[in-house]
Amino acid sequence: MKNKKMMSVLLLSAVILGACGKGSTDGSAAENGGSEAAVSTKDTISWMAMLHTAAPPSGEIENKLEEYTGVKVDFSWVPDASKSERINAALASNSLTDIVTLADIKNTTVRSSLASGMFWDVE
Repeated sequence: MKNKKMMSVLLLSAVILGACGKGSTDGSAAENGGSEAAVSTKDTISWMAMLHTAAPPSGEIENKLEEYTGVKVDFSWVPDASKSERINAALASNSLTDIVTLADIKNTTVRSSLASGMFWDVE
């Protein structure tokens, strides 16, 4: 069941990242003076995800996600036992990752951040 949930979260995230990574390159040669070809740069997105196993995933899913979206994803795996502390610390220090997987929305700090518009709800 957890694998199915993780796959659905990763699939949803891949779609979101795909939308983020699909920038328009039309006319880029003209913008560069017409003498240079469009340069492909690989953007990076950071993602705080909860770790429910003893070790982080092997990387196969992450590699497929990066291949599909064309965006480098830097995962910050947080052990499930310390998720509240890590999220609270990231909120307090204004150092949240680009994507945060939240399962504990009953946390008062998270709830006030949700109410203030700090997060986008992408169910």
